[in-house]
Amino acid sequence: MLFRSLNRVRKGMAPSLHAVILTPAQFSWVNTEDPNHAKTLAMRERQDANWLACASIARQALAWELADNTGYADHYLNVELTRKIHGGSLPTWAEEGIRNGKVTKKIGNHTFLRLRS
Repeated sequence: MLFRSLNRVRKGMAPSLHAVILTPAQFSWVNTEDPNHAKTLAMRERQDANWLACASIARQALAWELADNTGYADHYLNVELTRKIHGGSLPTWAEEGIRNGKVTKKIGNHTFLRLRS
Protein backbone atom coordinates (compact mmCIF):
# COMPACT_ATOMS: atom_id res chain seq x y z
CA MET A 1 0.00 0.00 0.00
CA LEU A 2 2.95 2.28 0.60
CA PHE A 3 4.07 2.10 -3.03
CA ARG A 4 0.53 2.83 -4.20
CA SER A 5 0.59 5.95 -2.03
CA LEU A 6 4.06 6.99 -3.19
CA ASN A 7 3.00 6.47 -6.81
CA ARG A 8 0.04 8.80 -6.28
CA VAL A 9 2.38 11.53 -5.08
CA ARG A 10 4.85 10.86 -7.90
CA LYS A 11 2.04 11.13 -10.49
CA GLY A 12 0.74 14.41 -9.04
CA MET A 13 -2.48 12.84 -7.78
CA ALA A 14 -1.79 14.20 -4.26
CA PRO A 15 0.53 16.88 -2.87
CA SER A 16 2.18 14.64 -0.24
CA LEU A 17 2.27 11.17 1.26
CA HIS A 18 0.56 12.58 4.34
CA ALA A 19 -2.31 13.83 2.17
CA VAL A 20 -2.72 10.42 0.50
CA ILE A 21 -2.78 8.49 3.76
CA LEU A 22 -5.25 10.81 5.46
CA THR A 23 -7.65 11.06 2.52
CA PRO A 24 -11.00 9.68 3.73
CA ALA A 25 -11.65 6.03 2.84
CA GLN A 26 -8.10 5.37 1.60
CA PHE A 27 -6.96 3.24 4.52
CA SER A 28 -9.44 1.75 6.96
CA TRP A 29 -7.01 1.77 9.89
CA VAL A 30 -6.88 5.60 9.80
CA ASN A 31 -10.60 5.69 10.67
CA THR A 32 -10.93 5.88 14.46
CA GLU A 33 -14.02 3.62 14.24
CA ASP A 34 -12.07 0.82 12.54
CA PRO A 35 -10.90 -1.97 14.92
CA ASN A 36 -7.45 -1.92 13.29
CA HIS A 37 -6.94 1.75 14.26
CA ALA A 38 -6.47 0.90 17.94
CA LYS A 39 -4.38 -2.16 17.07
CA THR A 40 -2.06 -0.05 14.90
CA LEU A 41 -1.57 2.55 17.62
CA ALA A 42 -0.96 -0.14 20.24
CA MET A 43 1.66 -1.83 18.04
CA ARG A 44 3.41 1.50 17.56
CA GLU A 45 3.51 2.15 21.28
CA ARG A 46 5.00 -1.30 21.97
CA GLN A 47 7.66 -0.89 19.28
CA ASP A 48 7.64 -4.66 18.87
CA ALA A 49 9.63 -6.53 16.23
CA ASN A 50 6.80 -6.38 13.67
CA TRP A 51 6.44 -2.61 14.05
CA LEU A 52 10.21 -2.11 13.79
CA ALA A 53 10.36 -4.28 10.65
CA CYS A 54 7.51 -2.32 9.06
CA ALA A 55 9.18 0.98 9.96
CA SER A 56 12.44 -0.20 8.37
CA ILE A 57 10.65 -1.23 5.17
CA ALA A 58 8.80 2.09 5.06
CA ARG A 59 12.07 4.04 5.44
CA GLN A 60 13.62 2.06 2.58
CA ALA A 61 10.57 2.60 0.36
CA LEU A 62 10.52 6.34 1.09
CA ALA A 63 14.18 6.51 0.09
CA TRP A 64 13.35 4.57 -3.13
CA GLU A 65 15.74 1.80 -2.03
CA LEU A 66 13.17 -0.94 -2.72
CA ALA A 67 11.74 -2.12 -6.00
CA ASP A 68 8.07 -1.30 -6.50
CA ASN A 69 6.42 -4.72 -6.44
CA THR A 70 3.03 -3.26 -7.43
CA GLY A 71 3.98 -2.42 -11.02
CA TYR A 72 3.68 1.32 -10.31
CA ALA A 73 0.03 0.93 -9.29
CA ASP A 74 -1.92 3.95 -8.09
CA HIS A 75 -5.05 2.06 -6.97
CA TYR A 76 -5.75 -1.22 -5.19
CA LEU A 77 -8.59 -3.14 -3.64
CA ASN A 78 -9.61 -6.50 -2.31
CA VAL A 79 -12.01 -7.50 -5.08
CA GLU A 80 -13.83 -10.23 -3.14
CA LEU A 81 -14.30 -8.13 0.00
CA THR A 82 -15.33 -5.04 -1.96
CA ARG A 83 -17.96 -7.04 -3.86
CA LYS A 84 -19.24 -8.47 -0.58
CA ILE A 85 -19.52 -5.01 0.99
CA HIS A 86 -21.13 -3.45 -2.11
CA GLY A 87 -23.73 -6.10 -2.90
CA GLY A 88 -21.76 -7.85 -5.62
CA SER A 89 -20.49 -4.81 -7.51
CA LEU A 90 -17.21 -2.93 -7.65
CA PRO A 91 -16.61 0.81 -7.86
CA THR A 92 -16.66 2.09 -11.46
CA TRP A 93 -12.91 2.79 -11.45
CA ALA A 94 -12.19 -0.83 -10.45
CA GLU A 95 -14.63 -2.39 -12.93
CA GLU A 96 -13.25 -0.29 -15.79
CA GLY A 97 -9.64 -0.80 -14.74
CA ILE A 98 -9.99 -4.57 -14.58
CA ARG A 99 -11.95 -4.72 -17.86
CA ASN A 100 -9.38 -2.49 -19.62
CA GLY A 101 -6.34 -4.49 -18.52
CA LYS A 102 -5.03 -1.99 -15.97
CA VAL A 103 -4.23 -4.67 -13.37
CA THR A 104 -0.50 -4.62 -12.65
CA LYS A 105 -0.23 -7.20 -9.90
CA LYS A 106 -2.14 -9.42 -7.51
CA ILE A 107 -0.59 -9.83 -4.08
CA GLY A 108 -2.54 -11.96 -1.64
CA ASN A 109 -6.13 -10.72 -1.67
CA HIS A 110 -5.24 -7.35 -3.17
CA THR A 111 -5.48 -6.39 -6.83
CA PHE A 112 -3.29 -3.45 -7.89
CA LEU A 113 -4.11 -1.24 -10.87
CA ARG A 114 -2.32 1.53 -12.76
CA LEU A 115 -5.09 3.85 -13.85
CA ARG A 116 -2.89 6.88 -14.55
CA SER A 117 0.40 7.12 -16.41
